[in-house]
Amino acid sequence: MFVLPRIVAVDNDEEDLEQIQEALVLARIPCLPIHYDAATWKPENLSKLCVAVRVGLLDLNLLEGAPNAETITPHVAEVLTAVAPQGPY
Repeated sequence: MFVLPRIVAVDNDEEDLEQIQEALVLARIPCLPIHYDAATWKPENLSKLCVAVRVGLLDLNLLEGAPNAETITPHVAEVLTAVAPQGPY
């Protein structure tokens, strides 16, 4: 039986993203991992892959370093809009 992922994990660190995905797979929870890179982020058709997603796990530090909330908020909003354009969030 094919099960659509209910969880999407978004992180800018590929190693962290792999660990999240592996943990969810071990728990038998389908997960759609998405590597985020602010310079190359192209979310076209991402909402079509996320039709069954109910939970989003986002790294709050999607940018390298330690940016403040004003810097990171537009990036988090961009990811949320791409994953779940209808909300709620």
